[in-house]
Amino acid sequence: MIAKVLGRLRSGHSGNIAWSLAGFIVPLAVGLVFIPLIIRQMGVELFGVLSIIWMLIGYFTLFDLGISRALTFLLSRNIGAGEVERNRLVYSTALPVVCIMGLLGGVLFWSCSEVLATRVFNVDAALIPAVRDAFRWTAIAIPFTIWATVMRSCLESYAEFRLINLVKIPINACFLVGPYAFYWFSDSFSLAVLSLLLARIAMFVAYLLANQRHLRFSVGAIQPALLKELFAFGGWMTVSNVVSPIMVYFDRFLIGSFLSVTLVGYYSAPYEIVTKVLVVPIAIASVLFPAVSKALSERNVEEVRSLIKRFGMLIAGLVGVVTLCLISAGGWGLEWWLGPEFREQGYWVLFWISLGVLFNSLAQVPFCVIQASGASKVTALIHLAEVPLYLVALSVALVWYQSISAVAFVWCLRVLVDLLVLTWVSGRLVDAKAR
Repeated sequence: MIAKVLGRLRSGHSGNIAWSLAGFIVPLAVGLVFIPLIIRQMGVELFGVLSIIWMLIGYFTLFDLGISRALTFLLSRNIGAGEVERNRLVYSTALPVVCIMGLLGGVLFWSCSEVLATRVFNVDAALIPAVRDAFRWTAIAIPFTIWATVMRSCLESYAEFRLINLVKIPINACFLVGPYAFYWFSDSFSLAVLSLLLARIAMFVAYLLANQRHLRFSVGAIQPALLKELFAFGGWMTVSNVVSPIMVYFDRFLIGSFLSVTLVGYYSAPYEIVTKVLVVPIAIASVLFPAVSKALSERNVEEVRSLIKRFGMLIAGLVGVVTLCLISAGGWGLEWWLGPEFREQGYWVLFWISLGVLFNSLAQVPFCVIQASGASKVTALIHLAEVPLYLVALSVALVWYQSISAVAFVWCLRVLVDLLVLTWVSGRLVDAKAR
């Protein structure tokens, strides 16, 4: 079935999907090798802190105010409408805002680093100085992460997926190899986190240089009137960017606060590997989003429906097979990979997260369609409605059961609800476009 669906995709889409998948799968393979090495080298507690730092670096991309997604939407729309010359104006207008917000995000996190290390997370007292310094390196990495995300979004609108992933593959691999190598040479956790900063700087510089072939910043091209259009789309994207990562990452944050950072390690190891399966739908969605935006700008609703069907079947086939393998062989895999204690502590985490990842993978298609139609407000409102219910359910699981397996079950249930709601809404939007 998968081969049949791939055969029906346009050659350009197939090539872009292949490069996007490579950009995620190669670092996943590196993770399979290096995560157990990192755990043995640092210990479960410091690995738990490192996994929280990975989470926080991703979460603070919300400070781009949704402009990265807005840029992909607007640049793709202009390309589809034959108005490519407008893209320089959009790019030049967005860049100063993103630069300022990246710096603000870094300053905010720096100011919180002491409190996070000493009061928020249950870290062994002897580790607090190293963890505090690591959080400060993380603060410096945040602006470069935001800026790199925006540069990548521009490249996506021009379908430069090969170029994107030639940069992403080695640098994302360094996100795992770097901490291991730096810790091995220095025996310093804070220097291990410094490697993440260096990787983010390299990614930003590479994407910035790659963008020069399509877009160049010019002060004279700044159009304040375009800010309204950017923020109209990006503002609601910011709401989603704030709320959605809370629902994705807050489980580990609460485990570290309510239970222990050590349990974060037992939760994060299966979580980090299983959720890497999301590389498949995310890679596919990165190709789908500009394609749907372009089709909608051309008022080609039949093409949109065809894209939804083909990309949805592809995701279901690929992720469904992987999920079945994880659920059936996951316990044995955990024991072989990390040892019997991880099988005992983490199998049911792996089970529920695997099932949830299948639901979340399928949700990428309707989410993409809603965003590409310009209805970012809708997804923001959906996530706003979901988050209080999810946080209450997480708190109940932690207080009543004090179990990381219960937390994983709540995560799975939340993404199932998200899939059902997004599918219904996207169907209504496409039907409305057809009228």
